[in-house]
Amino acid sequence: MKSFTQFLKEEHYDYEYLKSVLSTWQNTEPVKYIMHLAETFGMPHELTRDRVVWYNKDGFKRIEVLDEYILHTSPSPHYDFAYSYVDLKVPHELANDFAKSSESILIDFLKNEVGGRCASLVANAVTIQYVIDVVVVTYHHRLMNTRSGLMT
Repeated sequence: MKSFTQFLKEEHYDYEYLKSVLSTWQNTEPVKYIMHLAETFGMPHELTRDRVVWYNKDGFKRIEVLDEYILHTSPSPHYDFAYSYVDLKVPHELANDFAKSSESILIDFLKNEVGGRCASLVANAVTIQYVIDVVVVTYHHRLMNTRSGLMT
């Protein structure tokens, strides 16, 4: 008998079922992107009428594609529908700076999770890497100041 964890890890639907669920979506660009991701990563771990999710793929904790098409004008006009997340503890005092620097940065302080929202995993990776870089520099700066006896 299979354990519940084994059951959950198995793919319980095929390509045709994925296409049938996605045929009910209102937005075509997310559907095209999901099909690309399914070819790259295999079938998603979660599939609902408005969300598709992969876990632990391509360096991300979670990848979500939603049935939405949100206009985003920075750095140039495009539409967002893909979300990617990693585990990262962000100091609370950086929240406003991140909010001012990009509307694509998603911070969940309770989960210690950072996400990026755009139209591709590449754009999300760049956004998340920016957050990682700022957090690492901030912690490094604090560490150096602590060691030298300076207050931050």
